[in-house]
Amino acid sequence: MFKSNALSLAVLIALSGLGLTGCGGGGSSTTTTPTTTTPPSTSNGPTWVADIFSPSSEFKDQCAVPRTGNDPYNDNQPYPDETGTEFTEKMWLRSWSDETYLWYNEIEDNNPDNFESVAAYFAQLKTEQTTDSGAKKDNFHFSEPTEDFFKESQSGVVSGYGINWSFISNTSPRILRIAYLEDNSPAQSAGLQRGDTVLSVNDVSIDTSTEAGVNTLNEVLFDPTAGDSHNFKIRSNDGTEKSIDITAGNISKTPVQNVNTLSTENGTKVGYMQFNSHLNSSIKCNHYAATRTSDCPVNNS
Repeated sequence: MFKSNALSLAVLIALSGLGLTGCGGGGSSTTTTPTTTTPPSTSNGPTWVADIFSPSSEFKDQCAVPRTGNDPYNDNQPYPDETGTEFTEKMWLRSWSDETYLWYNEIEDNNPDNFESVAAYFAQLKTEQTTDSGAKKDNFHFSEPTEDFFKESQSGVVSGYGINWSFISNTSPRILRIAYLEDNSPAQSAGLQRGDTVLSVNDVSIDTSTEAGVNTLNEVLFDPTAGDSHNFKIRSNDGTEKSIDITAGNISKTPVQNVNTLSTENGTKVGYMQFNSHLNSSIKCNHYAATRTSDCPVNNS
């Protein structure tokens, strides 16, 4: 499955559409360089022939590490996984991309055997063409474990601090600020506010250019593990600087915030809400302004 998602990972990590991986594995990857470490496909299994695509249904649910038990995100039905290989997973991705990807005819059809992992193979299943302005056509192509996708899309639960970031400048000197906070989140409880600017995390400057430093920033800012504590040096809106330790948790995202009614100069009343994301939990909020239902999670501050 593919979905578009404009995540603000900005300059620190070059990710480009969002792919959803199943089969009990997967994860984000920026590796696109072919290698020859994976053994070639066996003669008694499927084979790759350039520009010849079998239907994706021939490889569907064939997993190198099949999941067992029931799927909590599919009415608790048994997982459909069958025993397969990494090669069959790659072949499914290849055919599925050819069938569903908008720029399918711009994907270079490389031999799946030449990539060391399924994630590395998926990372290059995209167009490298640019628009007339020189921007990449596909800026949102990366992979995510199935469980993480469903936790976020169905229940709005993600691992983090409850901070939604905004890069004001992603070139040195970088400026990374808090766009808004989730309700009752670790970041909100620590006293952080919208507009606060990050100076460093775990003593690594936001302006670092070393590989180790960039990896630390990416992990701490964008991919923290629930339960892990990290130090943030922040410049507040009033110019003061402070050091705060924040422990990441499982955050329930608030899809609708700042619901209000505004009066215009001519006396007309205008409804306002901050709609943050298209989650299942936001569906019930579509008519919030009219019904004022208590089931819709909002922040009126």
